[in-house]
Amino acid sequence: MIKQARSIHETAEILGRRRIRFFTAQAVLFCLWQATWVTTHFDGPVLRTVDRVGGISWLAWAAILLAMVMSGGFLATPRAVREAMNDELSRAHRGEALGWGFGGAMAMAIVYYAVALFDVVPVFLALHSVVSVGIGLALGRFAYLERKASRDQ
Repeated sequence: MIKQARSIHETAEILGRRRIRFFTAQAVLFCLWQATWVTTHFDGPVLRTVDRVGGISWLAWAAILLAMVMSGGFLATPRAVREAMNDELSRAHRGEALGWGFGGAMAMAIVYYAVALFDVVPVFLALHSVVSVGIGLALGRFAYLERKASRDQ
């Protein structure tokens, strides 16, 4: 049996559905990991080697997720497929999602600033929380908007 080649739009549609599932899963996993990390990694001022390795892996994960949400993901796909996936509606969704992520990060920064006026706030906790909330909100909002749009079609 000969397998027919998919059109660019069919491929973009399939990858768009995968992107929704992937971004949803990554947002949930990223936020869950942050919750466990924050509750277990602030026992003292000295970081153990395992804490440093975990921090470096978190930085890599955060950077990859940020690049994915800013670009729309699937950077290894052909340009024509990426352009079909990142249509006007997806770009609008990504813009709104990035706005939500920025707003969440700024809200966390304001909270930590207010707390720091009265108590010492560990810098790792503050930075980790601000970045995690920003990326988590952006990923989650983008996945939500894309899922809602795909159901409406």
